[in-house]
This record gives sequence, C-alpha cells and structure tokens, in this order.
Amino acid sequence: MVQENSTDPIDMGQEIKIEAMNVEPLLSPTKHMSKKTFTEASVQTDPVRIISPGEPGYTTTVPVKPPPSSVLKPIQQARPKPEWTDDDSEDLIVDVEGEESDASTRKKKKVKGKAKTVKKAKGKGTAEEDEETAKKRKPTTTNKKPVKTKSKLPPIDPTELLDLSTTYPDTYWTHLPTTTSMIDTINTTTPLTLVKQADMRDAGHITGMVLSPDGSMLATFCTMGLAKVWDLETYRIIQTLQDTSEPNIDEFYVGRFTPTMTRLVVGGKLKDPKKWSDEDEDNHILPCPLKVFDLVSGSVVERLEGHEEEILCCKSVEFRGERYYVTTSQDGYIIKWKVDQDWSRLQEYKRMEDGKTCMAFNVSFLPNTGNKYFVAACDGGICLFDFENAVKLQTFENLYTCYCDCTKVVECLEYPEPPRTWQAVLEDGEPMFSYLLSRGVEEVDTVDGGDVPINTEPNTVRLHKLVYPTRRGGVFSLEEVKRFQHEEYRSNSWLTKISSNGRYVLAPTYDGAVVVFSLASGQVTAVLRDHEGVEVRDCVWGWRWGQVFTCGDDGTVKVYVQDRDTMAES
Repeated sequence: MVQENSTDPIDMGQEIKIEAMNVEPLLSPTKHMSKKTFTEASVQTDPVRIISPGEPGYTTTVPVKPPPSSVLKPIQQARPKPEWTDDDSEDLIVDVEGEESDASTRKKKKVKGKAKTVKKAKGKGTAEEDEETAKKRKPTTTNKKPVKTKSKLPPIDPTELLDLSTTYPDTYWTHLPTTTSMIDTINTTTPLTLVKQADMRDAGHITGMVLSPDGSMLATFCTMGLAKVWDLETYRIIQTLQDTSEPNIDEFYVGRFTPTMTRLVVGGKLKDPKKWSDEDEDNHILPCPLKVFDLVSGSVVERLEGHEEEILCCKSVEFRGERYYVTTSQDGYIIKWKVDQDWSRLQEYKRMEDGKTCMAFNVSFLPNTGNKYFVAACDGGICLFDFENAVKLQTFENLYTCYCDCTKVVECLEYPEPPRTWQAVLEDGEPMFSYLLSRGVEEVDTVDGGDVPINTEPNTVRLHKLVYPTRRGGVFSLEEVKRFQHEEYRSNSWLTKISSNGRYVLAPTYDGAVVVFSLASGQVTAVLRDHEGVEVRDCVWGWRWGQVFTCGDDGTVKVYVQDRDTMAES
C-alpha cells in the first residue's frame, strides 16, 4: 500500500503540457442558484459567464432574451411556498437577528417547534391577578433566536454499527481497477482515446448518467424529458423513455436503475407550459415527482410526489431488509421513500426537515454502518444524516464560499486503508474512517468596476477523511487530506458531478473540458476536451469494458478507452 505522501507511480515524473482553450462560455440551460440565497452577500450569477482575467472572452457578455409574451404568459408574483406540517411539529418563522424588521427585507429561517396560542382569561380579575397572568403568558409570536434543545435521539453507538455492518455488509468496493477491467493508469504513455464511432447523443442537454448494476448499460437523462438506455458494448440505444401522458414540461436530470434492472427511476424538473416566472427566468416550476419507468414497456408505473422543486439526486438503498429511494432537491429537503420488494410501489415516505438547509444536492452512504448514516452536500458544506431516524446530526460548514454541490464516498487505493470491520476498531482502538471527495462553487465578484463576474477563489476538488466515533455518544470529525487545483479546472457551474475510480478523479469544467487528477499526487495527468466549449455535467467510469463516459450541454456522451483495438476484439 502506497502511503499518502508517496510519489504516484502513474505519473512517473512526466510533465503534462496543456494548451489553453480559446472558448467563450455559453449560457446555461438551467439556473444554478436557488430562489433562496444562502447568504445576503452571495453574488453568484450565471456560472458560464464567470471568466478568469486574461481568458478569451473576458470582457464580453451574453444577453438573455426573454420569451415572446405571445407564447408564455408572465406572472406577477413568485410562486408561494406551500406549508408543510407533520404530526409532531410545525415550522415557525422567526427573525434570525431577534429584532423586528420590514417583512420584505428581513432574513428568516425555519425553526422547528410547536405552535402555541394564548387563551384569554374569562371574566375580570384584580390588577395584581392580571399582572401575574401576563407574566405566565407565552406570546403568539417571538423575535428571539430559537433555543437549541438537547437531542432525544439515541447516540451513535459503535456496537450497534458492528451488528448492522455484520448483518448488512457493504458492497461498495466490488468495482475497482484492482478487481475489474476498469482503467488503472492514465498518463502520456497510456492516454485516454476518444471512441469516435460511439454516436451517443440526445435532442437536448444531457445532465446526468448512471451505470446499470451489471455494468452493461448506461442511462442518460436529458432536459427534453427523455431518458435513454444504451448498450455499452455496441453503443446502440436499447430503450427510450418518455412520459407521454405528462401534460407539463418534463426535464430529466438524474436517475437510478433498480437492483433488478427492471425499472428506471427518473427525477428532474416539471414546468407549467402556460405560465412564465420572471423570478426563475423560466417556465413556472411545479411540484416535481420521481417517476418509475418499466424498462420493457417504457410506461410510468409509479409517481412519487413530495418535492416542490427540481430533484437533483436519486439513490436506491436497502436498510434493515427494507427498500428505499433517497432523493435530494433544490427545495432543501431530502426524502426517504419506502417502496415494496420490486421497487415499484410506494408504501410511505418521510421528509428530513432540519429547518435550515436551503439546497440539498446529493447523498452518499457511509461504509461499515449498514446504511444507517449518510453524508449530503448541502448549501456550503457537508452534512451528516441518520437515515433510520431521518434527521441531521452534524454539519461541516463553510467548505466553499458559495455552495458545495457534490460529495462522494471513495476508496483511495494509494492511501492508508481504513479498518474493514468494527471488531478491529473495538479491539485495537483504531478509529473507523472513510474517504470523501467534494467539489463546490465559489463566490464571484467584478474586477475594477467591470460587468463580468470572476471567481474570487479558485475552484477545487477536496479529499476528506471522515473519522467515525470510537465510543457511544461520540461524534464524527472531518479532516482535509488534499486539494486538487489547476488553472484548467474552472467549474463554477451548477448540477456538476465528480467521479473517482480509486486512483483518479474526473472533474468537469464549464468550458467543455474534464480534468483528470491523480488521487495520490494531486497532479493533472490528462485533460479531455471534446464537449465543444459547453458545460460538462457528469462523468462515469465503465468498469466492465474499461471505459470513461462524459456528458454535457452539447447533448452528447463522449466515450474514452485506452486501446480501441483491444476493446473491439472484446
């Protein structure tokens, strides 16, 4: 095992020469900022207009043309947020600063609590009685900061995690370069080569992809409301999925094959074709369902209703023998959907409410916990959730100046290996840990009074070490291990995902490139530039036949291999 400070054998000391691209960024098809801002100081605007000084197109701007009024009917006010209550609590709105202020300008946050009303006393009493009664009264509204209460949830218990991880062992690390034909080395000697005969495209922007459990198929998700399933040996379409019964505008962003590969679960945005939102500069958004497609018939067999805005991530997971989907959304909520044994019919769902999260981007479950705990990219940092109790336990804040939109648990083959069982932790006292990758968006500002915003901080991908508690009632801790940064890596863009195979990190940019970082050394070993200057959204490692897939706003999927002749023979 190569230690953390070892020289990466992949790079072999070779210098990679990278030529700058002469590309002017284009407009993004989707807004990357929520209608709810994280901080009042945030000035994040359209990501593809963020240009570094000296870059071609630095002083240019791209005008946004509103649609004709004859086609789309404008609305005068923003869409009201529906109220949500459950059996235990309601959301109370209080001022963060604890002072009265104008309703149009004050900053608010949600605080969980039970709404209480004050009953008027019947009849008249003495002045002393009235004064005493007034002291006991609880006001119907408050301008004070919410009081934190001690959690009644059971504490984190390593002994419980030992039982869970033994009963429900992980299958995380089945597909790695050491166990499959996944690409193991990327450098100038063994570069990635574009497979030109692989013509994989769609009619709109391809915002996401997912590999089938057996590695033989790839599903792509398009903003035209299409999901296509591809055979990865022939690069031909197997199935095209579209909800033909949907009267509104579908945009598909993400999805997931069920473990049985008989269903494809798809999420994204749903919009009203007859209403225009000035606030969103897009059609009026509707509550966004998760749709379950049958892969044989192509029909929708179930709609899971619960999110008010676009769905940004979808995972399938088994916990204590039950089956669930987990979704995140721009509405700030994470939902666990309990489904039946064939992953088709909804039994119940629960929304994880913490009263603070503005945007929830993606989730990744922690190894050696029996799927009891997961991390999520939320707002500017990473949050830790208890899946069983559907609550947030910890927040690691301010990792990025604007927001963190992707975090993933990874296996680092060139780093010290974590303990494989809790038995070793309890016997030896060495802490359990796992590695996480994250990426995020930084704040932007104008330079010398200019009109074009640029990054005030460089974009980075970060490798973290999440250390588990070693005793009952302990907490998790997050340590930064390494930062991956390069002048070619410009990625202030929304709905962008990174990916790793245990040796390398694929990091998309907003100007058509994918930067390949070595996990061990942090060096750039390759830059893929085949998406014609538009935003690259997602990257997937094909472990079955040694492929790399990238997709972007040009509506194409690019396929890379290292030896096309060998691939053709296989």
